[in-house]
Amino acid sequence: MEATKIKDILRRRDSKLSMNEISQLTGVSKGSVINVMKRAVKATVDGEKAQQLSNEELESLLYPERLNIVMAGEPDFEALREEMAKPEVNAQLLWYEYREQNPEGLKRSTFYSRLGLAGSPDLPQPNMHQEAKGGEKLMIDYSGLKAHYIDAESGKIIEVELFVANWMASSYLYVEASPSQGIEDWIASNVRALRFFGCAPTYLVPDNLKSGIVKADFYDPTVNRAYSEFAKHYGCAVLPARARRPKDKASVESNVKFVQVHILGRLRNRKFGSLSELNEAIRECLAEVNRQVMQRFRTSRVERFEKIDRPFAQELPTTDFFVHEIKDHVRVGDDHHVPFKGHFYSVPWRLTGAYVDLWRCGEELYFYHDHERIASHTISKIQGHYTTNDGHRPPNHLFMRNLNPLWVLKEAEKIGPTTHEFLRNMIAADARHCEVPVRKGLGIIELTRDYPVQRVEAAVGWAIHHGMTRIHDIRTILEQGLENTVLGCPQINKKSPTLPKHGNIRGPGHYNNIHNNI
Repeated sequence: MEATKIKDILRRRDSKLSMNEISQLTGVSKGSVINVMKRAVKATVDGEKAQQLSNEELESLLYPERLNIVMAGEPDFEALREEMAKPEVNAQLLWYEYREQNPEGLKRSTFYSRLGLAGSPDLPQPNMHQEAKGGEKLMIDYSGLKAHYIDAESGKIIEVELFVANWMASSYLYVEASPSQGIEDWIASNVRALRFFGCAPTYLVPDNLKSGIVKADFYDPTVNRAYSEFAKHYGCAVLPARARRPKDKASVESNVKFVQVHILGRLRNRKFGSLSELNEAIRECLAEVNRQVMQRFRTSRVERFEKIDRPFAQELPTTDFFVHEIKDHVRVGDDHHVPFKGHFYSVPWRLTGAYVDLWRCGEELYFYHDHERIASHTISKIQGHYTTNDGHRPPNHLFMRNLNPLWVLKEAEKIGPTTHEFLRNMIAADARHCEVPVRKGLGIIELTRDYPVQRVEAAVGWAIHHGMTRIHDIRTILEQGLENTVLGCPQINKKSPTLPKHGNIRGPGHYNNIHNNI
């Protein structure tokens, strides 16, 4: 029992209160009150004397049997105070480490008191309580304290970031050391966190670091393009915490501090030769932390996660999202294509000459302009070739691409059977070089913009009868109105008129006479 409670019990006993009344007023069971009174009588300590003694002196008088135990496992408080100066160490960690070595040693309050921290702000403080639905929110942040390892080749100390993610409802944790807070490392840590949990939340709640949030705004934040795509891949929405509002992320703030103490603190005296070696040690501590019974809930984080969060979380997609490479400010070519490793990929033609951002995720390429995705392609390894989306072509290019014999014949049929037959025969005559008759067909089709289709159909017939095949000739026929003349028109079955007799008109006999005279 704490010394302050003992003093309160003895003070009230001097006021002649009954054991039941003292029990009710102090919140201590009647049996414990009686036990304290018996020990006080044996040690000849009344209420007035108890107030004059220090907590340690009172405990040693009433509980002398503890003294031997305490002295046998008495910690070096001076050394512990030096440990407290380290940012990743607090009184709670030192207390846990002490109790592991001395299960029957000092009580928590006595330990804190002798450490000189009674009422200290370094003691664990309560956070504002926030209600959270199971499977709803995953809080994500980096620790302010960094981990480190020693490079095996250079012997240099390499500082790394400590990534922390925890479910708001269950406080189930994921922790890893990451090379940096850059976008690639940020996304990779998020991916590994979801893979560790085996499910995805409804909302991702990151702090306002630039790798996640471009512009912090409570009402309409601008999410980093890559992080936005990551969230879409896993069916999540990004709901960043407000800037400089720690209560919005009290859960992760509390867990970050907890991680600093119970993971970084435990590993503070160990040396690691690589990032993977450091992460292996972190995983061992993390498993222990997640299995540790939480005093408040009297159950572990992993048990709460399985009961509260996992049943209501989303299933993960079959493939991970991963950013392998990012290229910023890449110029779009005059043919509205962007080069990547010797291959060319299309973007909307309106962005010709503009600058876009390109990043590779697995076998996919994504293109962004003003933080919006404007194109995506599967990566091709064929050097010097083009991958083009028809939707990216300008209208005139798209029209020419779709220009083919079938389309031309279909349009010619709308003009008339003569035109259709004329073009069909021309295409069939040189199937290997069909682009030539196709272009002729396009020329005839464009004539219908200036002339009625009936006239164009008649002009084509007039041209066929006279052995003409050039578009220029058909246009001349239309300009001069020859398609309506009787002469040589195959559609009109009338005989040519008889020429009148006249002295100035030579008949066929004139040429016969000349031939005979020769």
